[in-house]
Amino acid sequence: MNGKINRRGKKFCFAYIYTLLKSITPDSMKPIIVFLFFCLANLTINAQHKTTYYSNGNVKETGRKKLFKNREKTGEWKYYYENGQLKAIGNYEKNRRTGEWKYYNPNRELIFIANYDNGKERNYYHFYYHEYRARNYYDYDEELKAIEEYDNELLTGELNIYFSKEETIYFKSEALREVGAVENTQRTGEWKFYWSEGHLQEIGSYKNNKRTGEWKRYHYKGTLALHTNYENGQLTGELKSYYEDGQLWNIGNYENDKKTGEWKTYHPHGQLLEIGKYEDGFKIGEWKSYFHQSNQISEIGTYESKEQRTGEWKRYHTNGKLKEIGNYENGLGTGEWKYYYENGQLLQVIERKNRRWTGENKRYYENGQLMEIGEYKDGDKIGEWKTYYENGQLMRIGNYSGGEDGEWKVYHQNGQLKEIRKYINGEKTGEWKLYDEKGQLINITDHNYIRPDIYYYQREEQRHEIKRVPK
Repeated sequence: MNGKINRRGKKFCFAYIYTLLKSITPDSMKPIIVFLFFCLANLTINAQHKTTYYSNGNVKETGRKKLFKNREKTGEWKYYYENGQLKAIGNYEKNRRTGEWKYYNPNRELIFIANYDNGKERNYYHFYYHEYRARNYYDYDEELKAIEEYDNELLTGELNIYFSKEETIYFKSEALREVGAVENTQRTGEWKFYWSEGHLQEIGSYKNNKRTGEWKRYHYKGTLALHTNYENGQLTGELKSYYEDGQLWNIGNYENDKKTGEWKTYHPHGQLLEIGKYEDGFKIGEWKSYFHQSNQISEIGTYESKEQRTGEWKRYHTNGKLKEIGNYENGLGTGEWKYYYENGQLLQVIERKNRRWTGENKRYYENGQLMEIGEYKDGDKIGEWKTYYENGQLMRIGNYSGGEDGEWKVYHQNGQLKEIRKYINGEKTGEWKLYDEKGQLINITDHNYIRPDIYYYQREEQRHEIKRVPK
């Protein structure tokens, strides 16, 4: 309604001015000037305020625009979230941001303070974290993009990022988190990153928002953790990493952000842990691993392209005795594999194909006596399998076909039959019988019933029979 009145008032003023100008006389000049002043003031006052709204009726932005000069923004402006909470507040001059601007999150918490000069950020700005929200939602880059959305203004100058008072459970209030320069919304020059207690965490330089030159990272207690170099945002040259006590952990080189050449890794006490070469970011050629207690080799073998194991690989016990030996092809174990006890005695001999056991399998006790013998196919046991006691006496015998199948027999160490079992594709079935070491039947269980159908037990030379209800 006010807008209609204002438009009618403007039309009336202009029409009346035109009529007066046609009949101007010296005596009538004074009232005309007063009237013109009133009309212009009225026009200016009604034209300087501008407010836009969200679809839900809440204010989106409000401030003043000049009537002339392309209706430039001027003076204080406020921006709001759709829920009505203040989003940003600051001043414009000649349609450019000027002075201090404050930015808030939807929970009314201050997240950003910037200072502008002729539309460009000057000096520094503060960035605040708040415990209630996910840290990566209000990360540095996302905030810069949000600022760019305001009239495409560019940020430049020094940047300071702080831990906020709201995180006092974890951090000291107002602890500096990051500090560095920003030019045209991109990080530039030296940047420093800090642990929450104020200790330096990382230092290095940016160029066009990409890491460049020497970078250093520190442990929480202040000792050097990582020393490396960047070129156009990519790791290059020598890298060294350290344990908290200053002991060297890793040393090697990068080229175009990929590991290359010889790399060494050390145990915390300084002994060599691993050594080998990288090519285009992948392990290549011979690699060796070592035990820290004895400096003995723990594993040795060769990698081919794309870090695939190839040829013979060996693993050792801590006493230096061979533990495992076998071959790889295209990264998969293949052919005969042998495993050994710490005393050097053979533990197992088996074939591998495409990461699965295949062919005859033999396992031995530490004294050399056969423990188990049977056959695998595609990783599954098939056919007859036998297991033996350490004294060489047969322990168990039966067949596999999709699991234990058919009749299985189990024996006591003295050779007497201990148990007769029946299976169908790994499922228990039929009547199972249990015998003592003298060969006396002591238990019959029928697995076609919910509970044993008949149960025999001996007590004072008497035998009792208990009937159970079938399924």
